[in-house]
Parts: sequence; structure tokens; C-alpha cells
Amino acid sequence: MYRIMLVDDEPLILAGITSLINWEEHACTIIGKATNGQQALEQIIELQPDIIITDIKMPVMNGLELITKCKEENLDFSFVVLTNLEEFELAKKALTLGASEYLVKINLTEESLVNSLNKAKQHYDQITACNTNRMVNSYIEAGKEKITKTFFKKLLLSSEDYVTIDKSVLPDKTEKLNSFTDNEKQIAECFVSPLLIMLSISYSNAEYIEEGKQDDIKKITAHASGIISEMLGRFFKNSSILEWGQWRFLLIVSTEGIDNIADVLKSFCNKVNTVLKTYFEITAAFGISEVAKDAYQLPELIDQTITAIDYYYYYPTSPIIFYSEKCRKIGHNDNFDISFLKKELNIALQQNDSQKVSDIFNQLIDLFSTYTPRKRQAINACINLYSFFESYENGYMDTLPNTITVMEHLNQFSCLNDIIEYLKHFRTTICNIIDSRKNSKIDKIIELTKKYINNHYTEKLTLSSVSEALNFSSGYLSSSFKKHTGSNFSDYISYVKIEKAKELINTHNYLMYEISDMLGFDNPYYFSKVFKKVTGMSPREYEISIINQK
Repeated sequence: MYRIMLVDDEPLILAGITSLINWEEHACTIIGKATNGQQALEQIIELQPDIIITDIKMPVMNGLELITKCKEENLDFSFVVLTNLEEFELAKKALTLGASEYLVKINLTEESLVNSLNKAKQHYDQITACNTNRMVNSYIEAGKEKITKTFFKKLLLSSEDYVTIDKSVLPDKTEKLNSFTDNEKQIAECFVSPLLIMLSISYSNAEYIEEGKQDDIKKITAHASGIISEMLGRFFKNSSILEWGQWRFLLIVSTEGIDNIADVLKSFCNKVNTVLKTYFEITAAFGISEVAKDAYQLPELIDQTITAIDYYYYYPTSPIIFYSEKCRKIGHNDNFDISFLKKELNIALQQNDSQKVSDIFNQLIDLFSTYTPRKRQAINACINLYSFFESYENGYMDTLPNTITVMEHLNQFSCLNDIIEYLKHFRTTICNIIDSRKNSKIDKIIELTKKYINNHYTEKLTLSSVSEALNFSSGYLSSSFKKHTGSNFSDYISYVKIEKAKELINTHNYLMYEISDMLGFDNPYYFSKVFKKVTGMSPREYEISIINQK
């Protein structure tokens, strides 16, 4: 049954069309009626009719506006328009919008309605067939992509998280071949002369990443994966992409039909980097393996892509590295220890000597450049140094990210030069902190003085007693306190004592002379005098005001 909706602002027309034919004999049923375009749109969204017979001229929303709105909402149906003779131009416009037919109301007969209805049904069947074909093609492509990804996960990845390869647990070739389905074996045959590309994403920025931005970068990486996958389809007849750890992807491409493979690969890699840089402010290095005989040989080439990426870590002249003999000849230093510098660093920090700290950092940077540690060793050395500052008793890292955030940041670097740049930035940051502490030494003195007064307010405090306790000269303490707080030293002591006196008075548990003794005043008279100077009222008046408020 075709589901029909009738739309016309004239009730007589609606009734006439409804009764003009036996709808069921024509495999149709009327599911809704509306008297204006807006009302019709609401019903169309809810009822999803197959065919709509609508007037052109209506209040609120006319027929053409209704059809246009439905197209904007991606609502698929066939429609017939009703019109008067003078509205013929509007009827022609309706045909350009996709109407299957138009009917002139004055000429409406059973025969003309049936003919128009048959055309509308044929049109709807065509719409349905097209949608079905699109859906089928979409399912086929999605299914093929899923099978392809499953095949390469089985073939190339050894663990459930698809991160590392442990060759000791890989099944032998015969066992692996037997594990593939017929569909997966067909996928393998599609990848003629395949090769692997290890794509390593780098957020190359020596400065710290703000707290919370790590999650943004992970989202960016996920979006980048989709774009890379789409670009693969433009360059290669068959391709697939797998996640390989947090910042890497393994690309599998068929080079079938490509004459100059190196040029095509360079073009692809350069365009990927342009897109990543333009839209996400990230870059990538590409380690490219040799061409395999068939898809089943690809596991043997994974080490080639990793070796090529390792080569870029030491020699970042080009982000596109084709595996070759020179990649295997990289020299590594397995003994890289920076702990001997910590003693000198500790002395420099105790002396608040930023120049000496900078010199020690320069020694460290020279060590990195000379001994070229592996990436893992280099990161461990940086984290070791970072942890030293983080645990230092003066709290150098209060304003800096935590260790985990820094480690994630370092792991994003693709080459040793990036790590060295990070060390230079870290050197500048630490030295700036040391210099700022020199400038804020007076603030530290004021802080210590206030803390001492607040902890000893029950004693008889004087400028000389406090300065002696803190090992400062009385004159220096007095002038510094006045300059940086705007208050006399003795006034601040009075303020602290009177604030404590208020708290004691509020309890109504003590007599005034007892509070005077508790706060270290010479006598109750002097206590009352200081209280009135600070608050503008005597202790007794203050107590009465508190009682009245309650």
C-alpha cells in the first residue's frame, strides 16, 4: 500500500479528492490531511508518507515552500501539485522541484487523478530503488572495510590492544593462513605488491602543553586518522589503516598499477603533512618499507618501518624515510646516565644561582647531542630531571604540569632535536623561577613575619623580639614591613591581637582582664586602649553590640 497525504486549504477540495476514487483499489491509503503547509510539514515528519498531493497556494506555508522545506530535511517522497489555470507558472516551478505531475483543479476527474497517481507511484518506486542501491553499496563498502581491517589486525598485530609485536607468540605462517576466512583471503589477493608505512604523529612544540589539552590532542589524532584514511583511498587502489600505539598509525597500501612508486608515496606523505599542519598544527614522519611479494609477507616488513622511524629520530632531514641499508647502521648508546649532575644542581639551587643552573643544563644538552641516547633513554633522563625539581623542597614545580603530562608531551616528539629543544625551554623556565624568587625575597620576609606574629600573638611582641627571632635587623624589618604592607609593624601586631580578642569576647566565657592576660597585654587598661584604637569602641561596648545583634 502506498501511503498518501492530501494537503489543501479548501475543505471541499479535500473531501472531493478523498471520495473521487476507491484508493484501496489502486493500492493506496490516505494516512493524513492538512489545510496548510506548516501543518502538513509536521504530519510529514511524523507519518512519513510515500506520496503527497498538495495545493500550491495555501496560507502559512504554500506548496512550493513545503516541498523545498521537505528537501532541506532530506524527506524522500513523490508529490503531485494541485493548481488553478492562472497558477500555471507555479506548477512549472513545482515540476523543476521534482513533482511527478500537476493537476488543474477545474479539470480534475477520476481518470486524471488515477493517471497522476500512477506516475507518482512509479516516481516513488524509483526513489526507493535509488535509496536501496545507495544503502546496499554503503553496506558493501562498510563490510569490505571491516573485513579488510579485521584481516590486517590478524595478520600484523599480535595482541588485543594492537600496540606491540612479540614475535615469540606469533603463530607460524601455516597456522595463520588457516585462521583466515574466505572473505579475508580475497582481501589479501586485492593487495597486489603491498608495502607498509609507519606514520608517527608529532606535536612538535618544546613548550608545555596546557593542562587538559592532552585530551584535545587525542581527539585531534582521532580526526586525523579519518582524514588520512580518506586520502589513502585517493592515492591507492586498496589501502587500510591500523592504530599502532597512541601516536602512530600503520598504513597498508597496494602499489598495483603505480609506475613510479617513490614519487607517488612522496606526494601522498607531503599532502598528508600539509593537511595535518594546516588543520591540526601537528606533523608526521613516515617510515616506508620495501614492497612485499604479497600481503602475507607484510609482517616481516614491520621492523623496516620502525627502523626507518628510528632513523628519523636521529637524522630529521626529511620526514619521509624509505627503508634502506643506512637505516640499519644507526649507532646507539645504551649507557646514558645524568645522575652525576644532580649534586652540582642541588648546590646551585641552594645558592639560588640561576647562572650556575643554566650552565649545568648546558652540560646536559651537550651530553644529549654527543651521546645521542635512544628515545626511551632520552625521555627517561628528562623525566628523571623533572622529578628532581618536582621533589625539591622549595617547590620549584608548583606552577608547572605534573610528571605524567610531561611524559605524554615528550612521547609525542619524533626526533632527538625536539627533546633537546624541550630541555632548552625547561632550562629557561627554571632559571626564570629562580630569578623571580630573588626579586620576591622581601615578600618572603613579610610572609615569615606575619606567620610568626600569628603563631605568637599570646606573647608580648615587639619589633626587637620578632626581628631577633627571625634573624633580621630591626630597622630593616620595620622599613620593609611599612613599605610593602602600608602598615606600621606595631599596628599590625595590635590588629592581630584585637582580632583574636574579638573571637574570645564572642564566646562570652572570659572576663576582660582574663582576655588581656591571654593576649600578652601589660594590663587591662592598655588592652582597652588598644582595642578602642583599632575598633573605635571599648571591649565592653563591643560585647554589648554583639549581644544586641544576637
